This record gives sequence, structure tokens and C-alpha cells, in this order.
Amino acid sequence: MNDKLLLSTCSVLLISLSLTACNNNPPAATSSTSTAQTPSQNSSRYHDNGDGTVTDSTTKLMWKKCLEGRSGANCQLGNANTSAFLWNETPALTKASFANHNDWRLPSLQELNSLVKCGNGKPSNFKAEVTSCWGPDRKGTYTSPTIDTQAFPNVPEFAYVWTATGDEKRPGSKFMVNFNDGGLGGVYTKNTNRYQVLLVRKAQ
Repeated sequence: MNDKLLLSTCSVLLISLSLTACNNNPPAATSSTSTAQTPSQNSSRYHDNGDGTVTDSTTKLMWKKCLEGRSGANCQLGNANTSAFLWNETPALTKASFANHNDWRLPSLQELNSLVKCGNGKPSNFKAEVTSCWGPDRKGTYTSPTIDTQAFPNVPEFAYVWTATGDEKRPGSKFMVNFNDGGLGGVYTKNTNRYQVLLVRKAQ
């Protein structure tokens, strides 16, 4: 089976937005067969504030530069074990002060999806059911991870990141964004899966 289609061994089918109750963590990154793009393609959109935060001039949101559990000037410190969290561990992450701000929170699905960077420089459009950089015809191009790696360095190729948005049709679930190919999906919060966290706040 093509690696592009096997987004998670636990049947978290990110392309179709289906929700499953799985018990295994996402697979380790293997290789990317996507089309190359310039990492700095969208660099003018993001401003590095020099304090571990990045401001998005398009959405007026301020993001932490590093995934939770990672640190360093280029987010080089930490690993998959230190930067993966159960859903019930995420509230404590938002309470810590960082860069003199105390209002950090989990992003909504729309907010996190705005960071997805496909080969054309545009995010996937989940409202139109184009739920990954592949697009409906599976001919889309992208480089993994599908995020501006100059603004957000050292994001793993297979990064599954929590959002605060739940699926109203499936109580007890939360959507995620998969930065391998920009896919969207979700899992039930009672599962024992650990995923990454990228915190956000409104820029003042």
C-alpha cells in the first residue's frame, strides 16, 4: 500500500474525516514522495518575535514557535516522547505563562488548518471536503511536513496535532491536523493516543 494512503495504523482516516477508537500511536516517519518547494515560500507571512513566538500577519494569531515538549532556538531539543500528549494532559499545557502571556490555548480546527502549507502555498479546504494537500483528484503536491518550516522549525514529518474543535455528530471526539499531508481527522478523547500540541493566542 502506498505510504501516502497509510496515514495511521490505528485507522485514523484523516483524509475522509472519519473517527475511530484506536489504541496505537501514529507510525514513525518513513519517507516523503512529494514535490519539493522552497521552505521560505511563505516566510513574509510570519514574523519571528524573538521570544519563542511567531505572529501570523494573515490571521493575526500568535503561535508558539515550538511544539509543546520541544525547545531551543530552532526547536531542536526534545523528541517524540517529550512532545506527545494525551487529551486530558492538554489543559495543563495552556495554563503556563510563556513570553509574558498567560492566555495560551489550543487552536480551533480552522486556526490550525490555516498553517497547512501545500505545494501551491494554500491550505487544504475542509469546508469543501478537500481534506488534504492531495486534493479530491489526489494530484496535489506538497512537502512533508506541510507547514512553513522556517517559521515552525523541526516539526516532525508525521505530526498529528490536537485542536479544540469537536465533531458535533460524534460526542467525545476532537479533530486533529496531520502535518504529513495536511489531512484532517479526529479521535475520541478517551483513547490512549498521544499527539502533539501547538498553542496559540490572539495577537495584540
